[in-house]
Amino acid sequence: MPSRNPAIVALLLGGLAAAEPVGFRGDGAGRYPEADPPTAWAPDKAVVWKTAMPAWSNASPVLVGDRIVVCAEPASVVCVALADGKILWQDALPGLPQPAPKTHEANGYTSATPISDGKRVWAVFGQGLAACWDISGKRLWAVTLEKPPNGWGACISPRLAGGVLAVQFDNLYGLDPATGKERWKLKTPWGWGTPVVAEHGKKQLLVTCKGVVVDPASGKEVSKGMPQLEYNSPALVDGVVYFLQQKPQAFAVPSFKPLWQAPDIAGDRYYATPLVHDGLVYAINQQKNLSVLDAKTGARIYEKKLEHIQGTIYPSPTLGGKNLYISGEQGQTLVLKPGREYAEVARNSLEAFRSCPVFLGKRMYLRGRQNLWCIGE
Repeated sequence: MPSRNPAIVALLLGGLAAAEPVGFRGDGAGRYPEADPPTAWAPDKAVVWKTAMPAWSNASPVLVGDRIVVCAEPASVVCVALADGKILWQDALPGLPQPAPKTHEANGYTSATPISDGKRVWAVFGQGLAACWDISGKRLWAVTLEKPPNGWGACISPRLAGGVLAVQFDNLYGLDPATGKERWKLKTPWGWGTPVVAEHGKKQLLVTCKGVVVDPASGKEVSKGMPQLEYNSPALVDGVVYFLQQKPQAFAVPSFKPLWQAPDIAGDRYYATPLVHDGLVYAINQQKNLSVLDAKTGARIYEKKLEHIQGTIYPSPTLGGKNLYISGEQGQTLVLKPGREYAEVARNSLEAFRSCPVFLGKRMYLRGRQNLWCIGE
């Protein structure tokens, strides 16, 4: 293959053959270096198409061959044609648990991003549900696992690793991807962040936001003791896993020995997962404080308050081509040049959203509160 970007791989395979899993932040890193998307847009500028959605959702879009998959409240999956935005199919899970578990108004039941192998799509919903469809829209299975353990909802996205679909609510589950049957269940601390998948030879390991390493093939805990993130996910790039909130730390894979602990960065909550690119780590908290660190040492490169962005920072920084895209929930996006100095490329506004953008070729796809947008030439 000419590219290891999962979205490109799935596109080349036509979405009909199994490919590398594509889910939250693509392969988990939030980087689309092969793309060449626009840097300027508006509701009436650079819009290739927009498609009204049946309901809102915080889940990010997932590119699957010539299609794009999104979620809609309270427990629906919607599949859209990549070329023109036409809805190809949608399915709402019936028989939802009553009464519905409590959730925060900003979270809802569809904050978890689906995942796909090119042939099937798996989704997790905040009512304690998991389900699977084939790419034509046939529902293959749906299961109720457990009631989420809090009154603020659930947002941990599923992962495919070690031959299982990993799903976490109060417990971490390893489900058979083909049937939804439980292969194992592990009591381990839950959080809000999605696990990352580390490679150790031919073996895969799950690293949770609470610093626990799990063998997904067996469901056994391998190690623990790394930092416990409150709201965001760890970032894994080039054999290093980064835990970024007020006290940044980095660990080597697969030994999970500490590499560095940096001086404190700006406080408050870090909902956004950090972006690691070209030797730098970009972390932003809910109050729009951007901190850029050296990926090898943790040394602080610069800090900047992004005043232009309005609302809480929920979307994670994303690399689209040669630029960084940083957004807030009110729809503003800053396009920045990556590097050791702050450099703006453009400022843009669209409708409100909390999801992360995805990129392919000269286009950006964004799940807004009301619409799915394709921005490009």
